[in-house]
Amino acid sequence: MNKWPLIFILLYASSFQLFGQDVSKIDSLKAALINAKDSEKVILTIELAQSHFNKNADLHLAYAKESYQLAEKNKDSKSIAMALSEIGRYYYRKGAYDSAYSYINEAIPFYTSRYNKAVVYSQLSNIETNRGNYAESIRLLIKSDSLYRLENDTAGIIISNVNLATILGKKNEFIQSIIYLKKAEELAVKNETALGNIFNNLSINYLKLDDLENAEKY
Repeated sequence: MNKWPLIFILLYASSFQLFGQDVSKIDSLKAALINAKDSEKVILTIELAQSHFNKNADLHLAYAKESYQLAEKNKDSKSIAMALSEIGRYYYRKGAYDSAYSYINEAIPFYTSRYNKAVVYSQLSNIETNRGNYAESIRLLIKSDSLYRLENDTAGIIISNVNLATILGKKNEFIQSIIYLKKAEELAVKNETALGNIFNNLSINYLKLDDLENAEKY
């Protein structure tokens, strides 16, 4: 029980809900791609990449790269950023953190909204946590959190607190980790999925402190 779950948020959450889609959805996207205009092909190939994330890693990367080429051809900044982030996500899942960082970091200048930049900084922070670069991970997480706060994005702030608690837990700073998890708990009162993650983390921290009563409670 020495691992803390790390929330890895994704750009354009509504689009990324394609992970669990069935074959018919993929077939529909392929059919739409045949007669699509170039501007439409960019989004369709990004969605196809996303739809293969949990199905076929090779196709996930192939469609992500194709979407990047189309986005560059159309000089579509937002799509360039999304495609780069998708390629980075492929490498993140593979554990190739140097490549993941490179592609996701390259996407930052192409995003214009504070929210999207906050998401990217959070992703980069997660990569640095996985590489054991905790100081840099915290620095990036603070940048992400400040942008979420400017946007009054409660979900983003919850994730920032949980991820900071994760880093502190990895550094064996269990009491501080609990403090940030409690802050996240206060914000996540109506989010059962987030609360499940928070309670799991709290339980692990309390176990590390030999506080079995609270560990069992959470």
